[in-house]
Amino acid sequence: MSVISMLKDLHVLPIWCDIGLNTVIQYARLVSHLKEDILLPQPVDQSNVNEPPEILPPTIAKFLAFAMGTPVEHMQASWDVLKGYLWSCHKVPLLDEDYEAFKVFGWQLGLSSY
Repeated sequence: MSVISMLKDLHVLPIWCDIGLNTVIQYARLVSHLKEDILLPQPVDQSNVNEPPEILPPTIAKFLAFAMGTPVEHMQASWDVLKGYLWSCHKVPLLDEDYEAFKVFGWQLGLSSY
């Protein structure tokens, strides 16, 4: 999926119309570090490391929403649109703002950047 088609798909969700590219890139960075945490609570038949699961675990959704400043109730819909793109992203180094998000929001949810 190209970035342009991904952004077009994302704009079907009204809440995401005003979200900037930096936030989408942060979403991809964070998911690249959370893949194992996303797979952990999934049923065995949805635990294929090469395919994104259908459901974004509530703890992960909450963390991502807090980290990106978006409403948590919209995270599953954004996952539905972006999961193929996000899952295909390679793990890239986190930025200082990502480490801070893990410290402020992730640790209390049992999530770490390591």
